[in-house]
Amino acid sequence: MNKSERWIIYPLLIILSIISLIAVCRIYPRNELGFDYIGLIVGILALLVTMLIGWQIYNALSLDQKVSNIKKEYEGLKQQNEALVRQQENIKIYNTASMEFIQGLTMLSNRNSVNLAQAYWIFASALLHYIEADIDVEVNATNCLRNMNFALHENATRWNYGTHKSEIDEIITQILGKKGLSIELSIALSKLEEDRNNYA
Repeated sequence: MNKSERWIIYPLLIILSIISLIAVCRIYPRNELGFDYIGLIVGILALLVTMLIGWQIYNALSLDQKVSNIKKEYEGLKQQNEALVRQQENIKIYNTASMEFIQGLTMLSNRNSVNLAQAYWIFASALLHYIEADIDVEVNATNCLRNMNFALHENATRWNYGTHKSEIDEIITQILGKKGLSIELSIALSKLEEDRNNYA
């Protein structure tokens, strides 16, 4: 039922109810005067009370609908806020990964004094953070793996685990446990890890 139909039906209903009450009062009067004024007054008051109760019920239902709409809007805003928070966290993690990647490149450019195991560890950490950030994973992972391969095979005399073996193992375990790398990159990482395990 639309608004225009309500504006027609409800006034007609009220008018018909009043006419019905008048007709009942005229047919069954309370006394011999021919018209029962008290019955008419009681009928009108009953009608008004009924209308007020109906109005209150309508307002309650309307309020429930408004509350329901507000809850839906709140849930939508809450989800948007959570998405923004996740996006900010991803950007922070991505920035961390980029800083680690740059640090690894700086270490590789210093060919004489840098421990290549440490550079491998830095690139592995960058790879993990790129996967966690979920931003341009394939491109960044390819670059990390290329530099990890270079660090592993560049110069055996400059490879010294020191305290980094367990750290590298832990990071690689985390990387392999995540879903973010393509099959080709996962195979490339597994191959690198086979070489590293045979290396030291």
